[in-house]
Amino acid sequence: MRPRNLALLLLLAATSSAYAAKLPAAVLDALGNGNRKQAISHLTEASAAEADPTARAWDLLYLGEFKRLGAENGARAYFEQVAGDYPSSGAKNAAVLGMALIDANGTATGNARSTLELLPDTGVPDTMNADRWLLLAQALASEGAAMEKIKDAAARAARYSQTDGAVEKRVAKAITALGLERTGAPEPDPNSTPEDAAIARIRSSLLEGDLESVTQQTTAFQSKFPGSTHTSEAQTAAARAAAGKPPDMHRVAVLLPLTGKYAQPAASLRAAIEQAAADLGGTYTLAFYDTTGSPTECATTLQKAVIEDGATIVIGPLTKEEAALCAPAAQTLHTAMLTLTSSADVLAAGDQIFRPYPTSEEQVRALVAETLGHRGMHNYAIIHPKTVYGENASKAFVNEVTAGGGVVSVDIGYEPTTADFQSAAKQLRGKAFDAIFIPDTYQQVALIASAVAYQEISVGAFQKPDGPPAVPLIGLNAWHNDEIARRGGAYVVDGIFVDAFDAHSQDPAIAKFVEHWKGATPPSVVDAIGYDSMLLAGAALAAGGDPAAALTTVEITNGVAGTQGFDADREARRTWRLLTITRTGVAPLPSVVMPAEGQ
Repeated sequence: MRPRNLALLLLLAATSSAYAAKLPAAVLDALGNGNRKQAISHLTEASAAEADPTARAWDLLYLGEFKRLGAENGARAYFEQVAGDYPSSGAKNAAVLGMALIDANGTATGNARSTLELLPDTGVPDTMNADRWLLLAQALASEGAAMEKIKDAAARAARYSQTDGAVEKRVAKAITALGLERTGAPEPDPNSTPEDAAIARIRSSLLEGDLESVTQQTTAFQSKFPGSTHTSEAQTAAARAAAGKPPDMHRVAVLLPLTGKYAQPAASLRAAIEQAAADLGGTYTLAFYDTTGSPTECATTLQKAVIEDGATIVIGPLTKEEAALCAPAAQTLHTAMLTLTSSADVLAAGDQIFRPYPTSEEQVRALVAETLGHRGMHNYAIIHPKTVYGENASKAFVNEVTAGGGVVSVDIGYEPTTADFQSAAKQLRGKAFDAIFIPDTYQQVALIASAVAYQEISVGAFQKPDGPPAVPLIGLNAWHNDEIARRGGAYVVDGIFVDAFDAHSQDPAIAKFVEHWKGATPPSVVDAIGYDSMLLAGAALAAGGDPAAALTTVEITNGVAGTQGFDADREARRTWRLLTITRTGVAPLPSVVMPAEGQ
């Protein structure tokens, strides 16, 4: 099965689950009815009119269960009828368990105890499992059993109780009486609504692989909270339960355009992610999916990766266009996604979306912190292309410099198609500044530097006789190529720029990464970020629980792109590499010690 759209998946979810197929419409309606007396009345009528024996068995079973929960007479008779008259219906185990719960009468002893311990959890109403495991936890506590066994039984009771508010309160009170904290469910947010709490329970059951509970809970959710903002998530949870594939906490889906015009960088990213997975000890299963660079293919592929294949965390996609459609789909699936695009817009999809890839604004922030903060520069000139990238970088630079107490005295834009920078360079003549910021590629920087020097402005290692001291050029990671030294010559020497990755670094993690690299071309910053993304995914899965929640707290120390973790905005926290240009290429920027104030 590979549905082409989410709507079709949701339609199938209502009818495809093996467990849901056993539950007739009357039972599903009863589970969604908050009034137990009404549910009993409707089931009584439905069971009397039902011609299908299997459906009638389930009607009778739940009729007995609702009566048991309400402490009404006659519950055991319904369980006896199901076990005796419909042994092949699939409801027999649940009926036997129901009788054992009634016979136990609040204490798990004798034959009732054996039944509670031996019958499987599957194919049994959650409320029965909740009471079964509560009785076993109480019995273990009275026997002085190991605390881990008691806690495990209590956790199961708490988890199963989540589908029924009254049962949940009763079980929670009993667990507290045992001297245990309530386990097996997320702590409620005091500001959350009932539907927030209900969707949190669905998420918890899904992560624990309890697909039968998910089916029951999502059915109840959609009945109790029609029109909820969480409806899409509840429906996709139902679809995951319907597919019969529980979340695999060791499976990472990687969405890349493995064919098409982005195939080469995608292949390189694949090599980086595979290398990271190997360095993690082969603990995680990587599943690569070809998005072909298509946004719609990306969203469809994501659904398959999560719903059909059980992935619990996603790396990718690569392009902004793919992420625009794929990120909202991941949010609806409540699946953590580490996108490989620099677009800041992608984070607006929701709290499941993380961006390990740096933006030009982040680079500017690091560059200004170094030049203005550590090197005492104050007055800047900007020469930038009139492109979205150039305009955004220029604006971010002005904001950062101004916020730091500096000034931008010259800001010159040029057409991106030009090859003649003399006009722009002339505008610098007679102006005083400490550095020139150029947010463009290394090829263009070399041409601009030559034009500036031609205007007899001291720049780089070029010093005009009797002129003021030369000023350095400064920029971003698009400068990072040793070829810049050959093209720019003396004019670019001592230039300063930032990048997240430097393949020549002597850092042990980077040296190992480069040594073991199997890509067809030398590793790039994009590859390094792919490597770190897999390390972050592995750390989140190893932490257990909800991967997105874990990503907000995990730290890594062996990242090769300076990555440490994520901040509150789900953007990567990283240590930037400061680089300079020598006469032979790119090298680490020597640190400086600013003189103390007054010296």
